[in-house]
Amino acid sequence: MFLTTIGFSYGYSQSDIPGADSFQKAFGAEVALDLEKCCFAEYGWHIALELKNDNVQIQNLQGNDIAVELLVASITPQTSEQYFNTPDGRLVVVSSFTTFQKILSRYLVNVNATNK
Repeated sequence: MFLTTIGFSYGYSQSDIPGADSFQKAFGAEVALDLEKCCFAEYGWHIALELKNDNVQIQNLQGNDIAVELLVASITPQTSEQYFNTPDGRLVVVSSFTTFQKILSRYLVNVNATNK
């Protein structure tokens, strides 16, 4: 994995970092942002209308703020996609590790380009 915990003394503004709001809701404003977790909160999951495969395990999230719920529950990308239901009935799909690594690579490039 990438080392993605950063300090903001280099011109980074937390409001410019996608996923920072969810990260701070989950861990508090006093915790240094972890870019990998911010990326996961923002881009590591999506809502699906239906399952492509009926042979999967679906877990339940406790609340409807999906990004925060995933972070608090310490959900991370695994070998294959993971599936969750929210209390309000949405189906959440967490990206596989391989897919997330591609997303994270682009995310880090974009964050660096935005904050130069």
